[in-house]
Parts: sequence; C-alpha cells; structure tokens
Amino acid sequence: MKEFKNKDYATEIRQKIPGYDVMLDVIFRGVLLRLAPSLKVDKVLALASQTDELNALASLFPKAGVTVVEPSEAMLQELKRQVHLPQAEYLNSRFEEAVLPSAYQICSCLLVLQFVENPSFFLQKIYDSLGEGGLLILSFFSNQQLGYWKTLASELGANQQQVQRTYENQAGLMNSLSPQEVADMLENAGFTNIEQVCQVLSTFVWIIRK
Repeated sequence: MKEFKNKDYATEIRQKIPGYDVMLDVIFRGVLLRLAPSLKVDKVLALASQTDELNALASLFPKAGVTVVEPSEAMLQELKRQVHLPQAEYLNSRFEEAVLPSAYQICSCLLVLQFVENPSFFLQKIYDSLGEGGLLILSFFSNQQLGYWKTLASELGANQQQVQRTYENQAGLMNSLSPQEVADMLENAGFTNIEQVCQVLSTFVWIIRK
C-alpha cells in the first residue's frame, strides 16, 4: 500500500483508500467551507499534499501563502505541473528536516501519518509550526476494520498482492495506528481539541485545534 506510481496516483489512491473523494468533500466542502469565513488565514502548511487537496486549499484561502513540503522530487514536480499557485513555496524535503517559520494558521496532513518514521515527533513539529488557535486537518489510515477494507479495496481494483500484504502485515509496511494512540500523541504534543468528523472503514478524518 505504501508505494504509488506517480502517473497513476490519482487512480491508485482511490482504489486503496475507499471513500477518498468522500473524505475530500467532508474536509473541503463541509468542514472548512463552514469554518472559512470565521478564520483569518495568512499561511497554510500542506504536507505531502495532492493536486485536489492543494486546489481546494487555494480556492478556500486564495490570499494565503502556501508552503508545500514534499519529500519526493518526482511528486513535487508533478504538483507544480498540475497546480498553478503563484503564492506557493515548494520544499523538496522531509517535513521532519524542513526549516519552517512558525505561526501557520492551517496545516493539512492527509494520509501521511501512517508512513512517517516517528509519528510523535511529526505531530509535535506540526504543533510547533502552528500559531495559537491553529487548525490541523488530519487523516490517517488506522489498524481498524482492515477486513472490510481489504474486501472493498480489492473490489475497487487495488493491487491484490499489496492489499493482502497490508492486511497480513500492516506493521511491517507502515505504522499500525489505533485512533486512541493517535489521540494520545496529539494530546502529548499539546493539542487540546480533537474532533472526529469522518470515518470510512480504516481511514479517519479529524479536525484538531491548537
């Protein structure tokens, strides 16, 4: 599940993450669309973001500067090709190693946490990068309902071998995260307001305030 071919990413992620488009709709056409008028957003931090995600952020916050952090040079170049964001700063770096200013008002981190080396450190750095009252939009692939996920991902056309490996040995391929573990890490980082807004089988979407 961890590897995506760049040219097929848009298709593959929708096969491997059932409800991917629902997740985007909930975040950008539901939660953030409702919250946007009450938010003063000058800077947005986007971690390993995809085209649809960046376009939605730019549409909701057209005057905000956007910092895009992406460790894959190939994916970064594809983003630049597909997304026209004159106000964006693109960093080809792991987030853990990136030198960033503080006081972002929003951080978008979708389907990244399960792949990072140290989730606790990663979430702590997000906390430190947000200004007071900043908003973290977090989605992650958990260790919940993997049986149902396996069946639906297979039906949607995901690579059978990759799906089976994830089902049988999730911890060997990625971080095997329970919602409680993620909540504990967020609280240890300093976050105090965690709201679950969506769950589609193994994938959770949370809105978190600093």
